[in-house]
Amino acid sequence: MLTLGGYINIIIALGHIIGLFWAKKMFEATQIGKTMNRLARIHPNIPYMLTISVAFVFFTFGLYGLSADGIIQELPYLQTGTFAIGAVYMLRGLG
Repeated sequence: MLTLGGYINIIIALGHIIGLFWAKKMFEATQIGKTMNRLARIHPNIPYMLTISVAFVFFTFGLYGLSADGIIQELPYLQTGTFAIGAVYMLRGLG
C-alpha cells in the first residue's frame, strides 16, 4: 500500500505542475477559480506559487511512502513523517 500511495502522490504532484500550463481551466475544474482570482488580484504569481507548493508537498509525501516501503533510500524522520502523513490524510478524509 505504501508503494501505491507513494506513486499516486507523485502522479498528483506531477498533475499539479502539468496543470499549470492550463491554470485557469484547472482552477475552474477543481472549483477554486474564484479563490485563485482573488489571490491573483493581490499578486499575479500567488496562484502559481501556491500550486507549486502543493505539488511539492504531494511529491514529498510520495517520497516518504516509497522510502517507508524500501523502494528508495531511507529519508530522515521516516517513522514520524509517515505517521504524520497518515494523520494528515485521515483528518482530510474525516473533513
